[in-house]
Order: sequence, then C-alpha cells, then structure tokens
Amino acid sequence: MNSLDGKVALISGAARGIGAETARCMVAAGARVVIGDVLLHEGQATADA
Repeated sequence: MNSLDGKVALISGAARGIGAETARCMVAAGARVVIGDVLLHEGQATADA
C-alpha cells in the first residue's frame, strides 16, 4: 500500500469486520480516518483502538 500521509479517509460500516480492518490499515499507512456506523458502541471501540 502506498503511503497515505496527508490523506483523509471516510469509512462507513467501520464498527467491525472489513470496515474496521480497513480503518486500522489506513491509520497504519498514515491516513487520518473518519469512521461511521449505526453500531455506536462498536464504532467507538474501533475508533479507540
């Protein structure tokens, strides 16, 4: 994956599964990540991880 420094990613469905893992990978690559999900508590747990 290319460096994502300075990029912003918006991920819907990021509370768990593929969305959560995508968010983690993008953060690891340097992106600032905004997540959204209808599962409030699970989404917060993903954001805190």
